[in-house]
Amino acid sequence: MWYSFAMQETQKIRTAPSDFFLHLGIIVALYISAINLVNLLFDIIAKVFPDTLNNYYDSSASSIRFAVASLIIMFPLYLVLGWIYNKQLIAAPEKKSLGVRKWLVYFTLFISGLTLAIDLIFLVFNLLGGETTAQFIFKVISVFVVAGLIFAYYLIDIRTAVEKRTRIVKLFAGVALVLVVGSIVAGFIYVGSPATQRKLRFDQQRVGDLQNIQYQVLNYWQQKGKLPAQLSDLNDPLSNSALPVDPETNAGYAYSATASTTFKLCATFDLPANSAYPKGSMPIMNNQDNWQHAAGAVCFARTIDPQLYPVRSTIK
Repeated sequence: MWYSFAMQETQKIRTAPSDFFLHLGIIVALYISAINLVNLLFDIIAKVFPDTLNNYYDSSASSIRFAVASLIIMFPLYLVLGWIYNKQLIAAPEKKSLGVRKWLVYFTLFISGLTLAIDLIFLVFNLLGGETTAQFIFKVISVFVVAGLIFAYYLIDIRTAVEKRTRIVKLFAGVALVLVVGSIVAGFIYVGSPATQRKLRFDQQRVGDLQNIQYQVLNYWQQKGKLPAQLSDLNDPLSNSALPVDPETNAGYAYSATASTTFKLCATFDLPANSAYPKGSMPIMNNQDNWQHAAGAVCFARTIDPQLYPVRSTIK
């Protein structure tokens, strides 16, 4: 009889495929959310406390967008899957003893503790390499908050009876929700809305197009010893290349030769350069300081130095 009862209990807590994939989905959603939350916090800290040693182009804007996108999708998924599990647990408390759950929970505790140690090693390494103290302090706080919150939740969860865990789940979910939503809002503040990002990309393309045209004008000068009268003079059927046009309006860019060695290139921009390219996120470009612009129609005056760019036919 005792054997039969034990067998029944074992059958009750046997892991079904749905249990396995539910718990796997919860853990995967948690890991992706936690990793991107830490990355987002690190990028925000780097922008709030900029380091002049890192005043060059980086992928922080793209990194923030990716982290925000990941959190918008994966964190709600984590909450929904957790809610489904909690509903199942209330209906069948024995599911708390599922083997797959125990393995994944203890693995999460292990990963959280390991993450704390590894991140602290890298943070101290960066501090010893000259990273600003403010960045170091707030990054340490970020790691401790995120990894510590996960570690504390699962440690308390495995020690709490099913009938008492609902309040704990709501408390930790509320804290995590405030942290994630606040980080997402801060990310939008620094990278701008999707509409702003679209305008930024249009302006970046315009600057790239003007650089392309400037190169073609310079090459024309070196080949012929004079500036083109209009941009159509740059068309070369043999090269099978077309002059770039405005990516938003498809209108041609304005050009005028103002003297024998001077010319102007003009475009209409959506955003001023200072807002379009926040500090630390402006792409590296040749003579990038010469491409600063306001919003609206802007012309860039260029002068060719014959000593630096001699006509090729005169080179001996």
